[in-house]
Amino acid sequence: SYSIFPRISFPYASPPQLSAVAGLFFLFFFYQFQIRNVETNSLKTSYSLLGMIISFAIVVVTISRTGIAVIAAGLFFYYLFSINLRLKVRSLLVTSFYAFILLGSSFIALNFFSDNLIANVITSRFTSSYDFSAVNPYSHLNIRIMGIEYFSNMNFFEKLFGVGYLNYESLHFHSSLLTALIEIGIFGFTLILFILCYPLKNGFKFLRSSSSREIEKGKFVISLTLALITAHLVYEVPYIQFLWVFWGFAFCIALEKKKSFLTEYD
Repeated sequence: SYSIFPRISFPYASPPQLSAVAGLFFLFFFYQFQIRNVETNSLKTSYSLLGMIISFAIVVVTISRTGIAVIAAGLFFYYLFSINLRLKVRSLLVTSFYAFILLGSSFIALNFFSDNLIANVITSRFTSSYDFSAVNPYSHLNIRIMGIEYFSNMNFFEKLFGVGYLNYESLHFHSSLLTALIEIGIFGFTLILFILCYPLKNGFKFLRSSSSREIEKGKFVISLTLALITAHLVYEVPYIQFLWVFWGFAFCIALEKKKSFLTEYD
């Protein structure tokens, strides 16, 4: 596909890495869009909606499913906790309408140019299951299975502490967390997972608030954190330092809740 259509990746090493960042930007603008709705009780088009459109467009032109997985995970967990909190039907329907229009218009535009070689490359990439086929020895599925087999064949000491950074002769296993499990072992893997999940601790406290704005913050912290974990799970993204900016944003919101919680009981 590179010879037909140059999948954009700048300034990162590969298209899936850029796609992951664009997916997280989509969730960030989605959060800003929801906060605006809560504060003004209005669904007017704003810069946040434009940011969502641009972010999704970047995911599409990277022709990578990583960003789709990140967006899907973030929205899934956002609405999962919204349903538990008796989500307002109007807000759900309007937001779902915008999401449907965004997704539908993208594929309608691609289908409109169905005779175009570039459009065919994009649509076939998103609809093809060959990359996850067990028949294809180098599919994303089999590469991850190879990683699991590699870890299972390590000795007990290596499983605990890992084989060391890049200290193995193999392709990357298309998953940051799987690679971390091999390189730094169970202890290092557990520490990384703990750090990634740390904002969740205070994120859930927002959900107990009676303020709509506080609840939106809680849902965003939870959905963004789990979307970050999804990004590290579905592809190799340990070198995207910008992902930690999103983690830091979620952490700062969670830290804000911790301070207010301590002030209440001071």
